[in-house]
Amino acid sequence: MITHRSCTGFNRLDVKFNGPAPVTAHVVRQDMVDAIVQSNGKLTLISAPAGFGKTTLMTQVRLAFEKADITTTWMTADPADNDLSRFLVCLDELVSRLGVVNPELDPIAALAYHTVPFALFLDELEAIHEPSVLALVQEIAQHLPPRGHLVIGTRSQPAMGLARLRVCGRLLELDASQLRFNLKETHALFAPQLEQGALLSEQVQKLHEKTERRDAALWV
Repeated sequence: MITHRSCTGFNRLDVKFNGPAPVTAHVVRQDMVDAIVQSNGKLTLISAPAGFGKTTLMTQVRLAFEKADITTTWMTADPADNDLSRFLVCLDELVSRLGVVNPELDPIAALAYHTVPFALFLDELEAIHEPSVLALVQEIAQHLPPRGHLVIGTRSQPAMGLARLRVCGRLLELDASQLRFNLKETHALFAPQLEQGALLSEQVQKLHEKTERRDAALWV
């Protein structure tokens, strides 16, 4: 049984829950955004090495949810979250920010019984390796209500029972192969330079190939 805890005294952690602001200059990955928004009751796992635009995609998805009046909350994980007590405090804060407060239930049960649509974002999960903490994240994923969403960004596959979620049809997976830009998206990224004549289409094609279509490399 998880004991509901107060977040009093943890204000210094508030930066963890803000999430990055959307960048208008980024190309919107609309197909992936739509797939995630429509994946009711599923865990979305965005797994790829650094530089593939995982966080950027997550911010675009979050914005899409908010435009649809769906409450969202965000947490960026860090190594200190391997402490179970600290993670429980952070989990309470996340649930509170979603407006899911039920003193008779632990946070995971409160999420499971919540009937209002919500989206919970957990970025940089690769920082967490403690089995007891990952087990809590797995439990959230397994008990998502029909209109609940859990979106995770990570550089590596987390040890949290993904096979079971996959078999049950409760997992949407996006990896590096899907996050790579296609040529149309690369042209869209460099549209201002192309319009101004600062770049030629042939040069964009070379950049597209040389950077291996990685988001961060194209920006650099």
